[in-house]
Amino acid sequence: MKLYSLTLQAIGPFAGPHTIDLAALGRSGLFLLEGPTGAGKSTIIDAIVFALYGGLAGETASKERLHSHHAAVGVEPYVDLVFEVESGIYRVRRTASHRRPKRRGEGFMQENEKVVLTRLTDVDQPEAGVTVSTSTQEVGHEIAELVGLRKDQFLQTVVLPQGEFAKFLRSSGEDRKNLLETIFRTDVYELITKTLTEMRREAKARTEDARQGVETAVAVLAGAAGVDTQTLADDGVVDLERVDAVIAEMEDAASRTQATAAEAAAARTAADVQVREAETLTACLARRADLLARQETLRAEAEDVAAAAVALTAGRRAAVVATAVAGARTAAADAEQAATAHDAVALELAPDHELSDEECAGLADALGERLTHLRQLIDLESGFGRREAEIARLDTQVADADVRLAEIEASLAARPAQYDLLQQARDEQVALAERLPAATASHEQALRALDAARNAEAKLEAVARAHAERDEQVLAAQHAVDHHRDLRRRRLQGMAGELAASLVDGEPCAVCGGVEHPRPAAQAHDHPDDDTIAAADAAAVAAEDLARQAASVVDRLEVELAAAQEAAGGLTAAAAEAALAAAAQALQDARRAGRQVGVIDAEVKALDAAELADEKQRAETDKTRAQLADRRVSLAESLAADGRRVADALDDDAPSLAAAAQRATRERALVQRYAATAHELRRAEERLTDARATLQRQLDEQDFADEAAALAAVVPPADLRHLEQVVTTHQQQLAIVTNGLQAPDVAALTGDEDPDLDRARLTCTEAAQAEKEAAHEASTARHRAEQVRDRRAGLTHALGQLAAAAAGAEAVIRMADVADGTSRANLKHLTLGTYVLMRRFEDVVVAANARLGPMSDGRYQLRATDEKERGARGRRTGLALAVVDTETGQEREPRTLSGGETFYASLCLALGLADVVTGEAGGVEIGTLFVDEGFGSLDPETLEDVMSEITALARGGRVVGIVSHVEDLKLRVADRIEVRRQPDGSSTLTVRA
Repeated sequence: MKLYSLTLQAIGPFAGPHTIDLAALGRSGLFLLEGPTGAGKSTIIDAIVFALYGGLAGETASKERLHSHHAAVGVEPYVDLVFEVESGIYRVRRTASHRRPKRRGEGFMQENEKVVLTRLTDVDQPEAGVTVSTSTQEVGHEIAELVGLRKDQFLQTVVLPQGEFAKFLRSSGEDRKNLLETIFRTDVYELITKTLTEMRREAKARTEDARQGVETAVAVLAGAAGVDTQTLADDGVVDLERVDAVIAEMEDAASRTQATAAEAAAARTAADVQVREAETLTACLARRADLLARQETLRAEAEDVAAAAVALTAGRRAAVVATAVAGARTAAADAEQAATAHDAVALELAPDHELSDEECAGLADALGERLTHLRQLIDLESGFGRREAEIARLDTQVADADVRLAEIEASLAARPAQYDLLQQARDEQVALAERLPAATASHEQALRALDAARNAEAKLEAVARAHAERDEQVLAAQHAVDHHRDLRRRRLQGMAGELAASLVDGEPCAVCGGVEHPRPAAQAHDHPDDDTIAAADAAAVAAEDLARQAASVVDRLEVELAAAQEAAGGLTAAAAEAALAAAAQALQDARRAGRQVGVIDAEVKALDAAELADEKQRAETDKTRAQLADRRVSLAESLAADGRRVADALDDDAPSLAAAAQRATRERALVQRYAATAHELRRAEERLTDARATLQRQLDEQDFADEAAALAAVVPPADLRHLEQVVTTHQQQLAIVTNGLQAPDVAALTGDEDPDLDRARLTCTEAAQAEKEAAHEASTARHRAEQVRDRRAGLTHALGQLAAAAAGAEAVIRMADVADGTSRANLKHLTLGTYVLMRRFEDVVVAANARLGPMSDGRYQLRATDEKERGARGRRTGLALAVVDTETGQEREPRTLSGGETFYASLCLALGLADVVTGEAGGVEIGTLFVDEGFGSLDPETLEDVMSEITALARGGRVVGIVSHVEDLKLRVADRIEVRRQPDGSSTLTVRA
């Protein structure tokens, strides 16, 4: 990954826009990002991380501090980064979440985070390109894919921020595995292991399923054959020869039972034939006897049946004449009834002569016309009450309109006073609203003052703690120096005893040269040696270093405290809070006044609208009143005219139109009844004449002398039906008996035959039972033989599947056991992915040691190990890391290194990782590396070694950016970004390339 340019605005302490040409800075391979503590050096690193991933470099840092408090209201906070990866050149522009003034009206609104990712064709034309995405979620995913690293991995390989610098060195083997797997893109090996593990599980499952299938097939075959499974399988091994022998035995048994069943079926068929012949003979003998008995009965009934036939014939002739007699009598009664009805209507109508049909129709039409005219006037008369009520309602509406007009006039007269009150209130609120800009500025200033005051109080507490820490470290350093001096003093005082301890009789003394030593000095039991004094000296030096560091912290914090107190303007947090509350109240009053002006303006507009509505309502009401009055006059005139029409239509003797209409209706109905009864009388007389002619014709046809003779011969219908049934039944039974006796099977019998049906049926039942038992035995034997043959095929198939599954599973299981570290051959129990990463990690450690040796004067070396780390769970081994101390010959945990040692060991590890990844085909390209602080913990000699390695790295084509305030680095690195504070508390930067 290579960075070309970075532009930021309103980010951190940088209020205005700043652009950094990273390509120009990187041409020499090394540049410095320097400035005083707190000026904003790390903000530039945060800006790069924010542009790419939407977060900050520190894990605990909040994005809330990203938006600059020094920027003017409404200035958009954004970061614009142009970078190059393997797939091309891209530009990402990300805007931080912030509050901006509303485009309309007063107040502020929250602007959410926005981002645009663009693919560029030319790095010199950043405004031209193709937009990839504008979604924050999509851009985050796209950049992680383009760079090849997540944010946490980016902070361990490309950007090494404060607090995160040594994370890769001190991380667990599992965390290193996750990072290296992404960087080297070796997840394919984990995928292979996972695939092989799944294939092993499936292969074992298939083999077990196949084995279960064989066991099931053996059990089913043994059950079908009726034998024990051990007969067919010995210790799980199937004996196919024994299986075939069992099948052959069962097929022979099935053939024998089948022959027995065929013989029983033939015997059953012969017995059935004998039973059917006996049943047929028995039935014929019974039918012959029945026919003979019925023949004798019919001969005895013949005389009575002949008499019934004669009576039946006479009754049928008389019934015809009786029907005609009844018709004539009915017609005579109908004619008499029609004459009576007509006479009654004629008596009521009382015409002066018999009216014809034409006269009746003309009289009825005249009465109908009179009735229609009266009904029309009746409807008109019935509406008089409703119309009078309508006139009264119109009178009420006219009165209501007069009242409404009076109310509208009163409302219009009161309107000017309301206008005056609203205008006075508006002037007061406008005067308050004009104070909004000043109140807003005062509120913003109060907010900044409160933040500064709180910061100053926090700094004051930090200074107090730092003073206490410094005093404690100074006291400890003084004790350590005093202890060292005491040890040296005691050694000098006891030097005579130390020299005396080394005297040997006969050898000269190192001090006086004498060979006799009569009174050698005694050595104290707690006399200090060289190692003790050297250890005390080292402890004193370390304690003094700690004291100096604590003093440096005090100086830095006091400078920061002074700056914070200056920014607070001498206010305490309580006073700043009170000032903020007052400013907030003033701002709230001004904003409320602005909103109230709008409310009053709306009320004025409402008054204007109400006045227009009253004017319109007055005109409409006046118009409506006139229309109502006109309609009332019209309705009254129309009602008077219709009253005169009703009065003219009344007869002299009718009390009302309804009574006149009722009389006309009654007269019209009477005329219509007169015409109907006359017509019905004529029809009844015609029917009577026709009925009398029909009666005479029937008497002649049926050969009766008169009506009385015919009626005397009539037979009741029930008796007539009985006679007819007797004659018909006798004739039918006689024909049936004659035909039955003439049938060949009956005519051939003599009556002496003996069929012996019971014996035949007993023989048939016994034969059927024997056949059933033989058939069942044959079917069972045949079915069992067929089942066993089918199970034999299933067993063969199951054995084939087991052999195939076992053959296919062997290689898969062996490969999976090796890949996931469970095989005995995999002594270290490394997974395939871990093994591959171990080789890469060893390369990284080798590259890191190439720099760590010179930096540590040959004292430290890193060693990659596949042993479990301390505290790791499980039996698997991982990517552990140990530090070899060549001076003691012991291995140490990375966490036991001092601050400076941790810094350069972590730096070497990061540089080694960058070397290996860059040289790895298909790996993530790391072309740029940022190191944020840590150089202040190095002594001059180590700093010289570290810078030599970084310079060599830069000469090799890599770009390294150093973030530090160490003065010595300014003399070493020419290309730099200088960050400086400004009087207002904000920062600016200058690029020197």
